[in-house]
Amino acid sequence: MFRKQLFIFLVGLFICGFIFMGTAVPAAAAKTLNIGAIYSLTGLGSEVEIVMRNGAQLCQEWINEKGGLTIGGEKYLINLIVEDQKGNVDGAVAAAIKLVERDQVKFIIGQVVPDVVMAVASVTEPAKVLRSSNSVGIPVIATPKTPYTFRPCPTVDPIQIMANYDYLCDAYPHVKTVALMNPDEPGGHFFMSVSEQQAQGHGFKVVAKEFHNPQETQDFYPIWTKVLSTKPDAVDTGAGFPIPSGLKFKQGRELGFKGPIFSHTPVELYTILDIAGKDLSTDYFNSSLDIQSPNVTPMIKEIQKRWEAKFKSRFMFESAQGWDAVWVLSQAIEAAQSLDPTAVKTAWENMPSVKTSFGPGHMGGLKTFGVNHIVVRPTPISRLQNGKVELIKWYTPEIP
Repeated sequence: MFRKQLFIFLVGLFICGFIFMGTAVPAAAAKTLNIGAIYSLTGLGSEVEIVMRNGAQLCQEWINEKGGLTIGGEKYLINLIVEDQKGNVDGAVAAAIKLVERDQVKFIIGQVVPDVVMAVASVTEPAKVLRSSNSVGIPVIATPKTPYTFRPCPTVDPIQIMANYDYLCDAYPHVKTVALMNPDEPGGHFFMSVSEQQAQGHGFKVVAKEFHNPQETQDFYPIWTKVLSTKPDAVDTGAGFPIPSGLKFKQGRELGFKGPIFSHTPVELYTILDIAGKDLSTDYFNSSLDIQSPNVTPMIKEIQKRWEAKFKSRFMFESAQGWDAVWVLSQAIEAAQSLDPTAVKTAWENMPSVKTSFGPGHMGGLKTFGVNHIVVRPTPISRLQNGKVELIKWYTPEIP
């Protein structure tokens, strides 16, 4: 009798379970979080900003594959709405207006050149739209007057310039004089002044300071002719996108300059090598990463794997900057557990640590810029020597 009752009970339990499984409420579908992305896909800077855009899209895919962001117990998949700023201020403002007013985004990533970053602030700051900007580090980018602008992946910073001059002292003790170049635009003027200060602070005599048209990407022979007439021991070629940076280096060597040449923009050295050729590629360094070094981070390796699988081409180091623009912003949103930009701003400012593709970072800039909006993370220095790329060292700057 007991066995019969037990059998009936188990059969009933199985049937109830089957019915429950068949009528279970499915998990709620993930919602969509639209994030604007402004990059120069045409025009000035497009050769590197397309790479950053690609890195941002790879990060979007990576985050979504992991289930997206969790905010208030709900899942959100990221959808990047990419706009082309066309390499100029008018295009940047038009892109920002479209994203803010028509698409109603609350978060925007991207942009590098200071003048377009500052122009877009006139749209995003009054609307309280939070920006995760790839911009270079001039003081007017992140200040108390731009409380909704953050820099998650510094591209050119005074700290990097200082580190480059430290390396110049260590590696080339014979150097006594330095000539300086930079593009004739707000960022170039700021970095020219920083380079001059760092050069003099390290005991070098500055023998030339020359600006060039920021739209010029081919002919740097005239500026090199002026610089070489001062007979410098080393040349600081300042900030620049990949093609002009490579051509500046190549043309200096073609005109016979044999001393060290360096740049503060972290342009991938394999790109510089492609432009200049092995025979000319020696005694050149910048704050980029040797992507073939065994000392790259696990996340850089992950980005490289995804890049090569999707684009079937050589991995571009600069894509990590686009990746971090998305990844760090995502961490701030989850830390805030809110989609309100003001709440995310407050959470981001107070994050005790931040994950980046270059390794663990932290927030800085409060004393330096008046806002705690700069992600401070490990930074490499690499060089071209005898036609080969070498990672020299990692260092973590301080931006108090």
